[in-house]
Amino acid sequence: MSTDKINGESKSKLDTNWNIFIEHAQSEIDACQERIAKLRKSLSFFKKQRDGGIQFPVPKATRHSKLS
Repeated sequence: MSTDKINGESKSKLDTNWNIFIEHAQSEIDACQERIAKLRKSLSFFKKQRDGGIQFPVPKATRHSKLS
């Protein structure tokens, strides 16, 4: 973007086109797809643990057993 200052006022000239917005949207979609793939792997692992009868790990004693 270029900026022209005329009489103390700034006017912004946009040198952009639709391709910038398309590329940005596509990069956001790609990032979301990558995150979804990781979440699917986690979900699959959690279901295997549940179906295998493995107990959820719960600490026997917490650091703050007594709350005031």
